[in-house]
Amino acid sequence: MPHTETYCIGINHHTAPVHIRERVALTVREQQQVLSRVGQHDPSADIPEILHGLKGLVLVATCNRVEFYVSMVREHSDASRLDGIALLQELGVDVSPVADHLFILNGDEAARHLGRVAAGLDAVVLGEAQILGQLDAAVKLSREHGALDAHLEALMQYGLKTGRRARAETGIGRNPVSVSSVGIRMAERILGSLQGRTVVVMGLGEVGQLALKVLRGMQPGRLVLINRTPETAIRQAVEFDAESASVLALPDILAEADLVFSATGCPYPMIHRDMIASAMQRRPDRRLVLMDMAVPHDVEPEAAYVKGVQLYDVDALESVVTASLEKRRRAIPDVERILEDELSRLLTWRSRRRTEPLISDLRRQAEAIRRQEIARFTRHMAKLEPDVQKDIEEQVDRFSQALVQKLLHHPTMQLRDGARESTPDVTGVVRQLFQLDRRSGT
Repeated sequence: MPHTETYCIGINHHTAPVHIRERVALTVREQQQVLSRVGQHDPSADIPEILHGLKGLVLVATCNRVEFYVSMVREHSDASRLDGIALLQELGVDVSPVADHLFILNGDEAARHLGRVAAGLDAVVLGEAQILGQLDAAVKLSREHGALDAHLEALMQYGLKTGRRARAETGIGRNPVSVSSVGIRMAERILGSLQGRTVVVMGLGEVGQLALKVLRGMQPGRLVLINRTPETAIRQAVEFDAESASVLALPDILAEADLVFSATGCPYPMIHRDMIASAMQRRPDRRLVLMDMAVPHDVEPEAAYVKGVQLYDVDALESVVTASLEKRRRAIPDVERILEDELSRLLTWRSRRRTEPLISDLRRQAEAIRRQEIARFTRHMAKLEPDVQKDIEEQVDRFSQALVQKLLHHPTMQLRDGARESTPDVTGVVRQLFQLDRRSGT
């Protein structure tokens, strides 16, 4: 019997290094195009078979992961089988170059994975809170393009609630350590101190903003902001007592910088090896630390081979998460209990969503039979006085309502209470037993 199944098709820092992940990095415009295809999808049209049953899509794209959460109407026997590569190909996303690094989860496992992601258990930096904002933005983008169905809405709200509860009720989010702060503090350890140093922040999106907040208390001697939108750099320079510069000034700025923290959304490297080599020739006795937090890379990986340069990307941060995260690690069991609690609520909602139409149909059929039998009974009272007839009809109506209610009460409660254990096959048997004609999945 058809029912709605949810899937997660993804690639992340566990399954692939950054140079592999960047092959499927999607710009915001590309994400919008994919979501629009789903939102405008017409199930009744002549479409490829792989798209039959497609109901919704939420696309979560961050530095560490690109994950597609999909809902589809499937036959119960086919629920665990999905050609994720073919599905995404039809939606305009070519993941074939990274096929060996993809994972596909469905049902409970997809939901549990999302809960771990939202709670910060699956992050490079344990308990990192950025993902909550990223998930919320992904949900809004999907909704704006008509790609968010009820099942994905429930799944995402479960994820967001799990993440918020984890941070409010446990120590998983205490002593904040974002990717940005880890990168900045790692540079501080390398250089000794950032006080009086020349620091460049390139890319003023969410990651760059977090870096600026960390740098605020470190008193760099000179803070230079570069952004592809110059107006943003100028505005932020005023707020952070910094100076703005053009991308064209990079060669000269690199010759003076001690630290470059880069997190742009550019699809190609903005800092090349030759540019770095030329800059280092002008300052041979000073080190240059490059923190490349962008996916795809902002800095050519070959720049790491230039003498005096230390280059780190997002994957390198795993090795610098230290004992400062111990309190967060101790919170993991509490977070996992919250996750299982919220997951149980989600799975109960899903199961009841499947059984409620069955219960409604069962009650509707019982009511139709009750009314039919009352009508048949009252035809035999035509010769009675009107007042007597009305009194009998009212008594029979009350009696029959109570009888139907009592007869259906126990089966209804069993269906609701056992919703988590009831499979689509069980609901099919009940429908067949009572000859209920509804067959559509929910």
